[in-house]
Amino acid sequence: MQGLAHGTEARYVLHPDGEIVGVVGRSFAISPSSWFIPTSLASTLLASTLLASTLLAITLLAITLLAITLLAITLLAITLLAITYADASFADDLVHRYSTGAHVFLAGC
Repeated sequence: MQGLAHGTEARYVLHPDGEIVGVVGRSFAISPSSWFIPTSLASTLLASTLLASTLLAITLLAITLLAITLLAITLLAITLLAITYADASFADDLVHRYSTGAHVFLAGC
């Protein structure tokens, strides 16, 4: 069939009882539901959807990595502040307790 869609070759899609159920061409398809989408447009939509989902995934990954990095920096800052402003006797107690434990552990081996 010539002349449909600016000279594009097309063919009818027939139901077994002979009823026309659609028209198919190289770059288009028409069904009785009047839903028409050129295949080039479908390819473009698919490509843009894949691109958008990929960009969304990369963005979410970047946000997650940023959040983990900020959490690590915050924990490091809290640790450094705790070490800097710790009471000297508390620090001495910790050193004494853990060094004594280490000596006892090593002596037990």
